[in-house]
Amino acid sequence: MSGITRGPRFFPNLPDNHHSLQAAVLSVLSYFGKELSWGEVEALTWYREGLASWSVMGARALASQVNGTRLLSSVDYVEFVRRGDEFFDAEWTPEFVTGLRTEASLGLAHERDAAVDFLARGSFELLTSLSARVVSDSLLENLLIASVDPGLLREGPPSETERFVVVFAALRGSFLVHDPGPPARIGVTIGKDTFIKAFRGDLIVVPRIDPRDLPKE
Repeated sequence: MSGITRGPRFFPNLPDNHHSLQAAVLSVLSYFGKELSWGEVEALTWYREGLASWSVMGARALASQVNGTRLLSSVDYVEFVRRGDEFFDAEWTPEFVTGLRTEASLGLAHERDAAVDFLARGSFELLTSLSARVVSDSLLENLLIASVDPGLLREGPPSETERFVVVFAALRGSFLVHDPGPPARIGVTIGKDTFIKAFRGDLIVVPRIDPRDLPKE
């Protein structure tokens, strides 16, 4: 066995099925003894009713609480900040962009503001691929929030939606995951190959020890 199996507290998604990111952020912050209400985590993640919560919103929320928080994403947030709405039109398919805008602010202004805020607080890395080995190694010193296809995560058909889950330990051939749902699954064992297949391009990496808590030399 590798990694640390002591997991953070579990929080389920809300009935509206739009709060998996907020549930994951609550879970990670609970690991550090930070207990927030749903209203507080909505404010921290810049949640807006009717809009999708982007990974960068969770990353900026956690970076404001835990130093060393990183975001690895297939979306180049540095370029998004530089080019704005035009970035997606130029770099992504029309079908993707159309779907993106159905649950986004006008001109992606709210989402861009979140990216600007995160880049001022945390570290960003453009992600082109992810392996089970990289996830396992990351779990030795970090908690992870990952975007996944919920259907593939259950080894079923692909889903049209995306969900955020907390990954908190690596076993020999699997990961331990808090899946906010629905259906909610606490500390479920997910095969490593299954997880990589379900992964959807966003990984928030949060150090288990806040660098601010390390002894000064």
